[in-house]
Parts: sequence; C-alpha cells; structure tokens
Amino acid sequence: MRGVISQEMLSFLEKSNLSNKIKPVFKPMTAGAHEYPQLVLNQPHFGKDKPQIHFRATHIQTNSWDDAAGVLMHQEAGGYAARWDQKPYAITVTHKGLLLAPDKESWQELKNWCQTFCPLPLD
Repeated sequence: MRGVISQEMLSFLEKSNLSNKIKPVFKPMTAGAHEYPQLVLNQPHFGKDKPQIHFRATHIQTNSWDDAAGVLMHQEAGGYAARWDQKPYAITVTHKGLLLAPDKESWQELKNWCQTFCPLPLD
C-alpha cells in the first residue's frame, strides 16, 4: 500500500496492532505543492487487491495554503474530498482533518480503515 498521510496519523499507525499486520509503505506528508499534483496524476496508490485508490490524509490540522488549490484541482479531476466528519472542505475550518480519494466509496473505505488505528475528529 502506498499513500501520503500526516506524520501524526503515521505515529498512530505505528503504535497500533495493525502496523505489524499490514506493513504499509507510507510517505509522510511534506508539502501539498508536490503531493496534490501526484494525486491528480494517479500516484500514489492504496490497496493491493483493488484498482489503485489515490489518497491524501491529514489527521486534524489543515492549511489553506497547502490544501485549497489542491482540493480544487483534485475535485476538478473527478476526485472526492471531505473532512473526516464527511462535510466538504472549507478553508475556514482548520481542525477537522481532510481525506481525498478518487470517489465517495473509496473515501469511505479509507476512512473506515483509518478509524481502526487513529481517533478521527468527527464532531
């Protein structure tokens, strides 16, 4: 499995029981300016037994300078983006995290998986 997740989420994964079972290969989040174009260009992927599901996951903190243009670009390319509480991304909300996937079904699968090892800001 490959994808881009925030360092905080990676820390939760490493502390969970899943880290020994799944052995994911994650690239810690660095800069949206580099990651969003990769997302739209069909890199990286998540899942081995399914078609590539492209994603970027931010645990809590979002930054408009990293995310606003990237979310727009991703959605214009047909992707689905929402906060962990399933509400649309808004630049004025900076503490609800963000998950991007190619479609809503993939988004839900990724959210369900992330909830197995990481407390998400759902309220």
